[in-house]
Amino acid sequence: MLALVPGVRHVLTFAHGHVSRVMAPRRLQLAPGAGARFALGAGAVSVLGHERETRVVRGWNASGGDDLFPGDAPHAPLANGIAGQV
Repeated sequence: MLALVPGVRHVLTFAHGHVSRVMAPRRLQLAPGAGARFALGAGAVSVLGHERETRVVRGWNASGGDDLFPGDAPHAPLANGIAGQV
């Protein structure tokens, strides 16, 4: 798992689905086996983040023109229709 680096706010990772399905629950302070409940398609994009001090899933398993943040804070579209937070 990535260690927190002072001054670094955003980290981008690319990984095989099985790795991502272990990283997500660990980042959320859940057991690694909880990843079995996180469906993840090939080439999907997922975003982990914070809501105040709580670690949360900001978007999961998005592809194509899916909006990762429907009804959420303002965001701007990025390449290939993937949304990013402003």
